[in-house]
Amino acid sequence: YTGANITAIINAMLKSFKISAYSLGYFIFNNTTNNNAAINALAIKYNFNARY
Repeated sequence: YTGANITAIINAMLKSFKISAYSLGYFIFNNTTNNNAAINALAIKYNFNARY
């Protein structure tokens, strides 16, 4: 359960449900290194500001 794996799973889920970057609201994770890495990668991919 690495940041890269979390990112891949969330990205696949977003695509599966046809959720676009314009439809994203919030992500809530606990503040661990792997989750921080995942949210940073998703922020780059979907062009949003990752704050934690």
